[in-house]
Amino acid sequence: MEGSIVYEPRSLWSIANTTVQAQEPDAAHVTTVNFNRQHFTNRTKWPMYLDRVAMCGVNYILDRAQPASLNANFLGQGNNVVATMDFNVSAPFRYRMTSKSRVSLMSLTPRPTWEPTNPLQSENPFADMIGTCQLKFQNDFFVPKTAAIEWQLSSYTPFCFSDTTVLPPNLVFTRMLYQEEGGFFMGSARVHKYVANYFNGVPPQDSQEKWPYPWDGLANIGNETFSQGIDDWWDPKALFSAKSFRNQNSTRDGSTKLTDMRVAIDQRQYDTALAAFFQEVWEEPIDGRPSTLFTRIGSRVRTVGFGSGAWWWRPGAPIALVFDTITPALVYTLPEVITLEPGDTLEVSLTLPANPFEGEGGPSITSHIGIAFNGFSPVQG
Repeated sequence: MEGSIVYEPRSLWSIANTTVQAQEPDAAHVTTVNFNRQHFTNRTKWPMYLDRVAMCGVNYILDRAQPASLNANFLGQGNNVVATMDFNVSAPFRYRMTSKSRVSLMSLTPRPTWEPTNPLQSENPFADMIGTCQLKFQNDFFVPKTAAIEWQLSSYTPFCFSDTTVLPPNLVFTRMLYQEEGGFFMGSARVHKYVANYFNGVPPQDSQEKWPYPWDGLANIGNETFSQGIDDWWDPKALFSAKSFRNQNSTRDGSTKLTDMRVAIDQRQYDTALAAFFQEVWEEPIDGRPSTLFTRIGSRVRTVGFGSGAWWWRPGAPIALVFDTITPALVYTLPEVITLEPGDTLEVSLTLPANPFEGEGGPSITSHIGIAFNGFSPVQG
């Protein structure tokens, strides 16, 4: 396999946080959000071929909720904004898109990536039915016998009603899996299992590199730390190390072809506890459901002993944005593959519609919108 081409997944991603105030009915108003262009620069030595865009609300505690006392923002509201906004991109000159060509997402059809809502869950709602995100390799992906992949997931922010009222940690069973070609069901897979936990510190407000997610709209958080949880944004238990990768199927001869990577999260106990917590705090039931943790847990992946050895995307990307074969995010296929040579940059902005609440003094809408351009890089390796 020495000298062969390794097709490594690639993603350029970022998160925009913006608040749209309520306007008078006759006030035509839109909000334009410019993403950090440094997040959309190819800083590697290899070209990137980007053919998909994934978008979703990021780090919302609840998918939706109805009580009027909860004047906050929810994932469903954030995703609704995604479906109605315009997407603007300026690619390198050779694509003749230097004037930020505008694409209305309402004119595109996202490819189906997630299960439909289950009405039978209305009595005791959970975040989702199958609890799986998948990244399927676009090209043949072979791992040499002595090589490996290193993969780690992050912790997540806790729900905080106040500095002293924090949802206790609950069992969030997580499984990280590499599927190998030729296996019968789960017969040929490398698996890492752990129980996810939340971060008990205060994230720095000025560094998306270290803490990429904003606090949820419901969070009322000061400069407090919590007695439970973990001190590290990158959960040590969530490391599927190169050593663990090699130890599984260590007697296999030759290289191994992987077909996909998956994350499975069983958050039913977390969902049940969250619903009970809201009932206790607000003394009324929540007509909604918790958000899936795929929009709240970050990821990083790289090859070890072959390929580039570089992170496949800027560390911290929400699972939902980069594992885009099965995902709760909206995924659009670009009409033309964009090739980013080393040093090339995309300039990306979003145009959000006016706040539907009329009149000054009405509720504002805060949107945490994540976007990722996904594809691959051919690496000599």
